Amino acid sequence: MVGITSNKGRLRRRLRRALFWQTRQRSVLLIGLTVSGLGLAQVCISRSRLAGRFATGDHIGITSSKSLLRKTCPTYGCALYPLEIDDAAIVAALQTEKNDPQSPRGESTLPPLASHDFAMVTRQSKTHAYNQDRAFFFRNFTTNQSPPGLPTFLIGLLDGHGTEGHRVAAYATMAIPARLAEKLNARPCCQSEQWIRSQLVDAFVEIDHEAPPNALRGGCTASISLRIGHKLFVANTGDSQILVMHRLNEEDVNIAYRTRKDKAYLPEEKSRIEGMGGQIHIPPAFPEGSRVIVRSVSVHPPETIGLAMSRSIGDWEWGSVGVIPDPIVDVVDLTALAGSAFVVAASDGLWDLRKPEFYAKLLSRAMFDDDGAVFPSRPLSALVEAIYKAAPEAAKWYRDDMTAVVVRI
Repeated sequence: MVGITSNKGRLRRRLRRALFWQTRQRSVLLIGLTVSGLGLAQVCISRSRLAGRFATGDHIGITSSKSLLRKTCPTYGCALYPLEIDDAAIVAALQTEKNDPQSPRGESTLPPLASHDFAMVTRQSKTHAYNQDRAFFFRNFTTNQSPPGLPTFLIGLLDGHGTEGHRVAAYATMAIPARLAEKLNARPCCQSEQWIRSQLVDAFVEIDHEAPPNALRGGCTASISLRIGHKLFVANTGDSQILVMHRLNEEDVNIAYRTRKDKAYLPEEKSRIEGMGGQIHIPPAFPEGSRVIVRSVSVHPPETIGLAMSRSIGDWEWGSVGVIPDPIVDVVDLTALAGSAFVVAASDGLWDLRKPEFYAKLLSRAMFDDDGAVFPSRPLSALVEAIYKAAPEAAKWYRDDMTAVVVRI
């Protein structure tokens, strides 16, 4: 755990940066921003505009040229991104999966957003102008730390909040894989667990520090799952969560691991924030609803705003009172789980509606048969079913954006 003293210098720098951008935000936010040469407009394209343009299972982009898509993949791998749940491609894929999971040649008939071992989908809230959730999946994430012949992958789930949260999440979606690959390639294989943990923490901190000025008016969670051989490194900042679910039999699925939600009522979080002069509101009957209170001057007129998490990327105004980007990093040993387990990364829009056991059973039945062997069907239908059961289309209550990635180990 990072101590209060070690964070003071960084928190002061975040405050100075926030105050600097405050004076320039009106003009700056009108300019087309770029991050490492990548226009933010490119990564913030509405998903509805991408429908039907996902040309290859290796990479998702906005062009139908397979050769171009493959050429644009970075050296560490090709990313997959989710489509909206009501996208025509999803609807067609579900119908195809229901009638005939495979083509006569045995090839997948689904778009490159699902397979026998993974699925990903997102669903925008009806009350939101933008879907602020982002996710990515690298089926192979190749770096110097990847042991030859052993599996690797990288999962990312980011949930934006605030006026510019979707832009911060879009920035982090592109920046995290690139920065992490750069760090893991800095030394030859195969470094210690502690060294890899440090690279994950440093990547989050650097990405927060280098974020575009949108980070003054918003932020995002970041839940990252990096598989390197038989170990799963999980780095989490915010209140999105990653769960590792272990199938014991047809009816029993054990939650082998879960990330915590970074909330201000937790003792170590409360101590750090109050030690930096921060104010916390903790509802007596519902401590998970705790908020870090700041008088925001980035909005006009200034107003008092409560942040629902104690750690995040962005949210620079809260940096002066102890909200930090540093993730909690854990390592899960997959040796005893491989072949009968799966990872689920999802935003709080999903986890807040049903207990994890609900999703565990639904997804397990779609990914394994009665004997625990890999099922010939695909998990996309189960994931979509879980989302609709958790939040029916006709539901009258408020529903947040919902995004999930499920990957079989």
